[in-house]
Amino acid sequence: MTTRDLSKAALAVIEKSGRAFIASVDDEGFPNLKAMLKPREHNGISSFDI
Repeated sequence: MTTRDLSKAALAVIEKSGRAFIASVDDEGFPNLKAMLKPREHNGISSFDI
């Protein structure tokens, strides 16, 4: 699967979802989890406006 295919698949999930959970780990290993409503607008998978 190419990067372009992965981007298309990710956008399809974003369009169908009502909310999203964004998770990361900081430099000290602590998790960070945020819930987001479905973006109103987006620029591919680069940026989202909620």
